[in-house]
Amino acid sequence: FSTSNDTPSTSSSSSFTTVASSTSGSSSSCPQECISTDPCMTPYCNLISLRCELKPYVCNDNLTCTLDQCISGVGCRFTDLCMRSRDDTCTVSVCTPLGCADRHIEGCVTPPPPPPSLSCDRLSCAPLYA
Repeated sequence: FSTSNDTPSTSSSSSFTTVASSTSGSSSSCPQECISTDPCMTPYCNLISLRCELKPYVCNDNLTCTLDQCISGVGCRFTDLCMRSRDDTCTVSVCTPLGCADRHIEGCVTPPPPPPSLSCDRLSCAPLYA
């Protein structure tokens, strides 16, 4: 690193970049700024070694019905784990702070059920429902 001019110099590794500062650092901080190039890793200054280190970033949307994960190079993803609770084309299950909830899709009209089929034997016919 060059600290003799006002322009910071940079050095990259596979996980983070350090930027050398042109100002002299105190004895209780890293001599460079730690910058992560991976959104799933949080850079920090280890105050014992005075070196940049990385720790995993914890993605958390505070919803119990989502799968929270950090995808390297992409960032946080929150996958809704709510399943459809019934066979209704106008209702969708969504994750809320209180858990999974059914929501009606605005403007959607539920189609009527199909007409019953008939099951006949030699003496009578009776409707069959699917």
